Amino acid sequence: MTTERYGVALLKNTRDAMVIEERAKKEGLAVRIIPTPSKIYASCGFSLKYELSEEVALKNAFGRRKAFL
Repeated sequence: MTTERYGVALLKNTRDAMVIEERAKKEGLAVRIIPTPSKIYASCGFSLKYELSEEVALKNAFGRRKAFL
């Protein structure tokens, strides 16, 4: 059995999730909006799933935005 590993960025609201997803895709990053995992109680209920190999690029592009927790 293979374990899937990926990052989850918690977002403050649904609008930020949609805007950041759109901008990240324009940057060529493989991201998508997912429901926030049930083990995590935070955010608006939506999170951004991303490849761990793209974490630095994602942080560089959006890490200073208040939308990221």
